[in-house]
Amino acid sequence: MMQIVRKRLSSTFLTLVVAAAALPKPRMNRSAPVHVFTYADHFSEDVCYLAATVEAAGGLLKVLGLREGRSFRLPWAERLEATLKPDEHVIYFNKLAFFKRALESAPAHHLVMFVDAFDVLFQRPLSYVAATYTRLAGAALVRRGRSRAAAAGAVPPEDWPVIFAGQKSCCPFPFGETAPNVLNSMDNGARNCEYHGNIRYPCQDPRGLQGREVCDLWRSREARRDLYTAGGVEMKFVFPNSGTYVGTAGAVRRVLRRMFDLHHATFEIDDQALLQVLLLCNRTLGLVDTAAELFYTLGMHDQFQELERPVCGETYFAAEGEGAEDAEGAGFFKAGRPPRVFASWDNRYASIPAVLHFDGMGSKMTHRDVCWKLFRKKGVMRVNRRNGANCTFYDVDAQTLMRATHLQT
Repeated sequence: MMQIVRKRLSSTFLTLVVAAAALPKPRMNRSAPVHVFTYADHFSEDVCYLAATVEAAGGLLKVLGLREGRSFRLPWAERLEATLKPDEHVIYFNKLAFFKRALESAPAHHLVMFVDAFDVLFQRPLSYVAATYTRLAGAALVRRGRSRAAAAGAVPPEDWPVIFAGQKSCCPFPFGETAPNVLNSMDNGARNCEYHGNIRYPCQDPRGLQGREVCDLWRSREARRDLYTAGGVEMKFVFPNSGTYVGTAGAVRRVLRRMFDLHHATFEIDDQALLQVLLLCNRTLGLVDTAAELFYTLGMHDQFQELERPVCGETYFAAEGEGAEDAEGAGFFKAGRPPRVFASWDNRYASIPAVLHFDGMGSKMTHRDVCWKLFRKKGVMRVNRRNGANCTFYDVDAQTLMRATHLQT
C-alpha cells in the first residue's frame, strides 16, 4: 500500500530553492549542485528508490510525465505512427519532448542532469557530479582550441559539451567490421540492427551517414580524439547511452533541438539512434564518458574485469570511504566508498562513478534488486523515516512536491 502526500508549490524550475542551486554565470562552479530530471509515465517503487538516492546525493528528483505522459501525443503523431515498426515505442522519444519542454525557460548556466527512471541509482554526491563535469568538459574545450576562453570563464554555457554515459553496445546499429555481431544479438536483436543499418541519415557529408557505418565510426581514431573523455587507449564504454547525461541547460537544450531536427528529417524515434548519429555529425555537441567517471552502465557487465569488488555484495561500500575525499574534493556517502570501475582494457583508467545504470534486461534481472536491498541496508535509501515518508520528489507536470509514504515492495 502506498499513500501520496501532495504539496502545491508556486515555485517553478527557475525558483525552486529546495531542488538545486544555479551555477553562477558565466564561470562553471565545481561545487554547485545539479538539477536532476527523469521521465516516468507512471509511479512505481523504482522511481521512489531513485528519488531516495538523489536525496542522499544532495538533490531533489524532478519527475516529468507522471500526469501527461500516457496521453501525450506529438503534433505530427498520426504521420509518425504510420511509419513505425510493430516493436517500436514512442515512449523513448516522449522523454526527449518532455525534457526539452522543461528546459525551455531554464537559465543557460544551470547544470542539469537526465537519468532513466526505473533502473538508476546514485552512489556519490551531486557535488562530485558538478566537479567532474566541469573538469571533463573544460578539458574538451581546451582540446578544441578554446583554452583561453575556458580559463577566463568566457565560453557561453550553450557551447559546453553535454556528457553522455558510455556503454558497450552499439544498439540499435550493427557492429560492422570492428567487433563481433554477437554482442548486438545479446542486447537488441539482429533484425532491429539490420533495420537501422539500412537507413541513410543526413549528415554534414553530402552523402549522408549509412546506419551500418555508425559503429565503426564510433571506434575510429577521430572519435577517440573528438568524442571520448579519455581516448588515449582502448576503452570499453565507447558508445553513447541516451538514458543518462549531464550538461549546462543551454547545451542540453541545443542537443535536444538538434535531435528533434534530425527526427523531423528522418522520422527516427529511437533516441539511441538519434544520439549516435547526431554526435558523429556534430562533434562539438557532446562527449561520451568513456572512463566511467560519472556513469557506469552495467549492460554486458563483466564481474571479473570491471569492478574491484562484486556488484552490491557485502563489501561493496568500503569503510575507508566514510568522510573521505577524492581528487575532485568531493566525498562519498556515509555508507562508504563504492568499488572502482576499470574502464580501459588495460585497467589504466579506474574511477568511482556517481551513477549506476542497470541498462538492459540482463542487468536489471541480475543486479538491480540486489542493489536496492544493499542500499536500503546501508542507509543510502532511508525508507523508514520518522515522518513515514519513503521518498520525496517534485512532480513537474503538476508543479507539486510529492511525498510517497508506506511504500511496500
